[in-house]
Amino acid sequence: MRTFVKGLVVATMLTVGATGLLAPAAEAAVPATKKCAVTVSTSRPYQYSTVTVNVSKVPGTVTVTTSAKNKTTTTKKTARSSTKGKATVKYAISRATPNYRVVVSVTAKKGNQKYACSTSFTPRKK
Repeated sequence: MRTFVKGLVVATMLTVGATGLLAPAAEAAVPATKKCAVTVSTSRPYQYSTVTVNVSKVPGTVTVTTSAKNKTTTTKKTARSSTKGKATVKYAISRATPNYRVVVSVTAKKGNQKYACSTSFTPRKK
């Protein structure tokens, strides 16, 4: 039930139930975001190499979105998780700024349930 107070006027939101009687408005339950797990193949890759992002602890066969944010750009990629709840995404490092931490954020969703986790790596000069 929600009550609003403004000055001396008090209002309460009510809904009409299946029986036709007034009942307090129901609040929709939003599940908390669950943690997934993510690792990178190497935390200090050389420029012009490839980093593999390994995601786990997500539901099977859902779309997993990864977002790698470096100094000047953000690169998004998606993958489908396996029936065991694992996914792999590869990022080519190319000319990523050496010694600048790249944060990789991961999200997935099944129904109303969201999953999120993150990791990072720091490129080094070749």
